[in-house]
Amino acid sequence: MKVIEHLTQVYFMLENNGDYYLDVNCNQGLCEFSVFLQLNESELTRYKERGTVELEALAVSIINAPDAMNDRKINDRVLLDKAYLAIVKHA
Repeated sequence: MKVIEHLTQVYFMLENNGDYYLDVNCNQGLCEFSVFLQLNESELTRYKERGTVELEALAVSIINAPDAMNDRKINDRVLLDKAYLAIVKHA
């Protein structure tokens, strides 16, 4: 897994074997957490057409309503660990 785009303190976009993921930094009051999800086909197409503008728009929508993404959040510990290691390596 590798980081291919990032916006400091907002998101990391990662790629793993042709699949693309977005890790968005969210805050609710004093609680800070990450929403990690796989980009679907339409999101990936818009990213390829519009670039980082699309990622920023998607990240903002997630930040504004993180609970709306509950059904898309990835909880696979192996995948989350790979993402974490890629982000740490990137930093």
